Amino acid sequence: MDGDTEVLTHNFMKPPVVVDTFSFHQVISATQHGDVGLVEAALKQGLSPSTTDDDGCSLLHWAAINNRIEVVKLLISYNADTNHIGGVLASTPLHWAARTGLTAMCAILVKGGAVCNIRDVQGYTPMHLAILGNHVPLVAYFLLKFDYAKDISDNSGMTPAMLCAKQSYTMFPLRLIVRAGADLSLKEHFSGNTALHLAASERNKSATM
Repeated sequence: MDGDTEVLTHNFMKPPVVVDTFSFHQVISATQHGDVGLVEAALKQGLSPSTTDDDGCSLLHWAAINNRIEVVKLLISYNADTNHIGGVLASTPLHWAARTGLTAMCAILVKGGAVCNIRDVQGYTPMHLAILGNHVPLVAYFLLKFDYAKDISDNSGMTPAMLCAKQSYTMFPLRLIVRAGADLSLKEHFSGNTALHLAASERNKSATM
């Protein structure tokens, strides 16, 4: 999702918030569409960058998923919480950006303090979402920025190497993770399988080579 492509919006907003000129609905819409001027004006008039909609999604969530880089930079400059958890999946803005493979956006969020070890209600971290979406550049970025990313597990004990072995039929993502020093002896919680066991059970020959 890049540039001015499809805009993801939210239809259920809180009533107007303490801003004289703009309603919160207008600010959310401006955030989603990349109207930096309107968002900045609202912030200068007193709107908190941490204000959320009815689902607990912050302005940073909506700017991140719509790839509004300048809006995200602005919100971070106003001390927006880059690790705020919101939405039905209890996700951070980094989760939202990682799910759609927005590497540049993820880099800005990380620079602003976002971490990669928060799990959503499905048990996934942004690293897991990057692998599930086959966003290889983002996988490489997380490995570079977070040493723990190579072995981070979801709620069932699935590590990045295990996900690659089970889901990916190309060697490249797994090779990146192995080169980063992943522990291939780790076992998932339910059946005690390692990455190699999962690759064999899924007949993922590229992962066993």
